[in-house]
Amino acid sequence: MDKYTVIQEIGKGSYGSVYKIKKNNDSSGKNYCWKEINYAHLSKKERSQIVSEINCLSQLNHHNIVKYIEKID
Repeated sequence: MDKYTVIQEIGKGSYGSVYKIKKNNDSSGKNYCWKEINYAHLSKKERSQIVSEINCLSQLNHHNIVKYIEKID
């Protein structure tokens, strides 16, 4: 998370939180969303579904779909 600065929390749900962030050392002024997921209470099936969703999003490139940029550890 060293490459990003959190601007504000956008929302919170049962699976985690979503934050508005900015990339450090980026002069474009673009904002990004960071979805933080709490895996502690998820079943094995739910974890598998999240991994499948991430894999699918990482392959998509459409103006009506949020673009997956990278995984942040």
